[in-house]
Amino acid sequence: MENIEKYRALISQFIKNEIDIFAFEALFLKMFKDEENDIPERYYLILDSLFGDLDMFCIDSSLREDRDLNEDDIRKSAEKAFSLLQE
Repeated sequence: MENIEKYRALISQFIKNEIDIFAFEALFLKMFKDEENDIPERYYLILDSLFGDLDMFCIDSSLREDRDLNEDDIRKSAEKAFSLLQE
């Protein structure tokens, strides 16, 4: 479960406002894309959902389309993922 712990730690930093949305997005996307260890499917689906939400993130409201997510949406998604990863 060590590979899940690094995701929990990163998500926790974001939820606690220790890192901003831009750092979180960059670090999480890189970590997930570069993952070399097998992640149990249950956890993979949680992380993949957060990855998808981050992929739909658009900070600029003038460019945001209907399906795009804002920072509050990402924060809620991260909180949900963190909670599910704790179970």
